[in-house]
Amino acid sequence: MNDVTCWRYSVPNVDYDGWAVAHLDNRGFLAVIGDYGEFGHLWHNFGDEDFRVFLSRLGPDYLMGKLGERSELNRKDTVHELRREICQDRQAGSLDREQAREDWEAVAAFEIESDATYSAEDLLDELHMEDAGELFVMDYPPRLKGFMERTWPRLVAEMQKDLAREAEEAKRMPEALREPMRHLSPTAKEALNTAVKALYFADSSDYYSALWGVVGTLLHMTPLELENIDIRELADALNPEWHADAVTELGGDLRG
Repeated sequence: MNDVTCWRYSVPNVDYDGWAVAHLDNRGFLAVIGDYGEFGHLWHNFGDEDFRVFLSRLGPDYLMGKLGERSELNRKDTVHELRREICQDRQAGSLDREQAREDWEAVAAFEIESDATYSAEDLLDELHMEDAGELFVMDYPPRLKGFMERTWPRLVAEMQKDLAREAEEAKRMPEALREPMRHLSPTAKEALNTAVKALYFADSSDYYSALWGVVGTLLHMTPLELENIDIRELADALNPEWHADAVTELGGDLRG
């Protein structure tokens, strides 16, 4: 696949929060900038489906793993894990009563203090438990989690609107044109529609060859393949707002 189709989606603020602009293409590239920061990833293999369909199906944990790292300490979950381990170690006898009490008090202090006054490193220095550091629970940054909760669902909704509209257009598209049209970028599709309208409504044949050449180039079709294309069907498919009966008298058989 040599051609690259690009899309741009944007969502506004909601209660002064959560705006974003996303750029993506059919080769698996995604970049987002907005209230919650900048995120991006490139998927080299995502199957044969439309990249927007692929994105809309992703679970939040998987996507956050691609857009960021678990670099933030989850203090609440860490405290829970440490207390559970203290109880288990005391029952197993690997901690005596005094050590368990000291560790419990250290964890309690860690729970109520901020990281600035009582860091994870400070806590590790006080604990008697072996391998206590393995119990520390890491989480994604708040900005990334906020993006996933407040912004990403709205971006997906915008993609799905486009996909639904394109699916309706595809139903009206002549069978021979469905695959060539599938990979056209919005700009290329607009250029195609301009050429098609010129052919549809033209009252002179001076530019027929050039216009058909544009259509053939955009759709990657040979002159022989273009012979099977009805310009009226293509024009109606590209312009669903038209009423075929209303423009038939103007269009006529313009291919000559």
